Amino acid sequence: MFRKKILPHIRDVFFITIISFLIALFFSRNQSITWAWVGYGMLYSLLIGGSLWKGNEFLGDWVGKKYPEKRNPARTLRIEIAVLTVFSILDILFINYIWFGLIWGSNFIDFIFIKGGWTILLIQFVVTLIIGLIFFVMEFFKAWKNSLKQEEEFKREKLLLQYEALKNQVNPHFLFNSLNTLSSLIHTDQVKADKFVKKLSNVYRYILEQKEKELVGLKEEMDFVDNYVELQKIRFGDSLQTDISLNNSDAYQVIPNSIQMLVENAIKHNVITSEKPLKMDIFMEEGQYLVVKNNLQKKKSIKRDDENKPDWIQIGLKNIKSRYEYLTNKQFLVNDPENDIIIENDKQHFVVKMPLIHK
Repeated sequence: MFRKKILPHIRDVFFITIISFLIALFFSRNQSITWAWVGYGMLYSLLIGGSLWKGNEFLGDWVGKKYPEKRNPARTLRIEIAVLTVFSILDILFINYIWFGLIWGSNFIDFIFIKGGWTILLIQFVVTLIIGLIFFVMEFFKAWKNSLKQEEEFKREKLLLQYEALKNQVNPHFLFNSLNTLSSLIHTDQVKADKFVKKLSNVYRYILEQKEKELVGLKEEMDFVDNYVELQKIRFGDSLQTDISLNNSDAYQVIPNSIQMLVENAIKHNVITSEKPLKMDIFMEEGQYLVVKNNLQKKKSIKRDDENKPDWIQIGLKNIKSRYEYLTNKQFLVNDPENDIIIENDKQHFVVKMPLIHK
């Protein structure tokens, strides 16, 4: 513990003391050098250099946590420079007042304005500002580079989600069921067959239209979900029951295809028969979450390593979570009560709560 936490600070203070003393030595070339002068100079360098270095380091870490660089590197850099400037001025004035005013008994005002002490304070501030700017600018470019890297990763995640959405809709199993349903409707109920074709067309049109968008209005997404659910109801009849209750949906946004993906996976992984209808509720909770809830009647053919975590979570929800992280600058962690994506499984119902994004 000592080597990991304390020793690095001691090492930093030692080096900054040496550097501060060398800078003082450079600006005191006309001063007669004695061992006493060296001793006092090292102690003074320890006070001024150590307090400036470790103080700005602590405040820089604090600013970095409160205003993460990955969200807005330029804003973080501006705040860090402002904090550096204010703290350095106050610290330089305080340490010099302690040293010259209290320890050496000088009139601090006379020392600054009459004896030329302001030059010492100015040099200390300029050196601190230059060193601080070097470190902060390096961190800025590092964060900027990471931001570009994150953006590229997001683009890949976005392409993966588009691929998954299209694959789930165009895969042979889906087409087989759709065409089989359509074939039987053509011979038995042409009105329903016509409705089925229109709904199917609307589903594909939405996927193609939204493929370039990062967010869509909740109302648009729900219109798409309605078309998708109607398709499934034509197939399953009264065995698929849905209750959708959304208020003020025009005020919110969601990730395209995210709700449909949750609905589809509920249909995919549960038994749906007239004896065991699948009941699905979609509603808002506290104006913060979009909730998709269904009763659990899992297919025995679906294999899972963990019954509480259906296999689709590894692809579908992980992808949705990653896109929320990028778009809202938050780290949404599954089942972490302090974050916003929530999964609940009480063995009778499976619930997913997704955060709503205000327009």
